[in-house]
Amino acid sequence: MAVYTDVSDADLTRFVAEYRIGDILSCKGIAEGVENSNYLLTTESGNYILTLYEKRVNPDDLPFFIGLMEHLAARGFSCPTPIRGQDGHSLRRLCGRPAAIISFLDGLWPRQILPFHCTGIGDILAQLHLRGVSASGVRLGVVLALFSFVGFESATSLGAEAVNPLRTIPRAVIQSAVFAGLFFVLCAYLETLGMHKLGQDLGKSTAPMSALADLAGLGVLGQFIDFGALVSMFACVLACMTAAARVLLRMAQDGLVHARVGTTHRRNATPHLAVLLTGICTAVLVAGLAARGVSGSDIYGWMGSLAVYGFITCYGLAAVALPVYLKRRHHLTMGTILLSVAAALAMLLALAGTLYPVPDAPYNWLPYLYLVYLVCGTGWFYLNRRRQLTVA
Repeated sequence: MAVYTDVSDADLTRFVAEYRIGDILSCKGIAEGVENSNYLLTTESGNYILTLYEKRVNPDDLPFFIGLMEHLAARGFSCPTPIRGQDGHSLRRLCGRPAAIISFLDGLWPRQILPFHCTGIGDILAQLHLRGVSASGVRLGVVLALFSFVGFESATSLGAEAVNPLRTIPRAVIQSAVFAGLFFVLCAYLETLGMHKLGQDLGKSTAPMSALADLAGLGVLGQFIDFGALVSMFACVLACMTAAARVLLRMAQDGLVHARVGTTHRRNATPHLAVLLTGICTAVLVAGLAARGVSGSDIYGWMGSLAVYGFITCYGLAAVALPVYLKRRHHLTMGTILLSVAAALAMLLALAGTLYPVPDAPYNWLPYLYLVYLVCGTGWFYLNRRRQLTVA
């Protein structure tokens, strides 16, 4: 019998009143077990397990185990969750014993252990120890992180237009990445906790912010949050178009595209033709794919992958060019060399993550499509350079 400490109705009522789980409907002792006193507690909000930790348990160890259960449950493990009382604590005393109320998991303990039971235990242990996390998976994560980081690169497209660009632009990029990163981590943590309380998977939810607004009793804010996300996505597209227009402006000034693209607006002094050309190309490409029935997520994935190859190329070349540039200006240091090598290796790691393991179609041939694009662009550059030298 695993009920070593009897609990009177009065003591139980006072104890449960410390929680927000409703009034008691029933409380029955559980015969199984040899260590602690366990009761099946049923209240207006559902079933729970009431555990009184007996003398053989060291009370100093309980906070660790309670915290471990909360940690595992918050990360998706099928683990009972300690219920916190109105004071925020999950561990308190009942009948002179440390006691806690734990969430109830449906099911029965197996009378006979079969192979599939061991398989289930192995799966949980693998998840607990991160077994199966491969270097290729980490590389794919690096690719996504790289694609997310390039949004801060819009500041670099201003170039000499900024005041003291060699100082202000790096500061703008670093500070934006730090502050936005901290904000992202905070929001991701709060969203994960909220979606866990809803019993939903954050990665599979199509409208997590609306669901969290409903959870907070502020469902009307969900519509405003969705609209804000729409405006944010538009701002991201606009930032990319602005950066691309600046690149086109420079290419036109170097004779790589039509000279008209390099002109600016008479009144606003903005590269309006380059912006217009970039916007048209963006809209036509997306509209063409959508007209052929390609989903928005696939369009984002395909175009994003091609963009990542461009970012990797630019960042890799910048990492190689940096020590050369500084050496010519007599400012090269060992720290700069090490930084350039680390950056170049990071780009190679990100590139490897897109190539191996070989992804499914059409992602498997996107690298070769980009390679053709890169060869054509390089050929066009050298043809224009030869033509300019001939004219000169």
